[in-house]
Amino acid sequence: KAAKPETAKVYAKVFSTDVSKVRTLKSGDTFFDLKINGVMIYGCKAVESKQYPTFIGWPQRKGTDGNYYNVCSVFISPEDTKTIIDKVQAVLDKEDGDGDELPM
Repeated sequence: KAAKPETAKVYAKVFSTDVSKVRTLKSGDTFFDLKINGVMIYGCKAVESKQYPTFIGWPQRKGTDGNYYNVCSVFISPEDTKTIIDKVQAVLDKEDGDGDELPM
């Protein structure tokens, strides 16, 4: 079997971000809408992981094979991801004031 080719990590240049409609479901999942460089992406998810810092899950749809596939994705740097997650956290803090944090 041929080795999988390595792909270079090229991140999109982020000029501006804004988060809106931040909501945490009863399941504990946090969803939000993200405007990045003027493009609105609906239904992003703050994904908490034991192995990695909290990251952005992009909107997905279920395929006919039962698997989920990203509708879109933006390859952004870990620093830009942290900035966006911090904005989501700031909205959550403002809304409920209980100090619960998304793990970083």
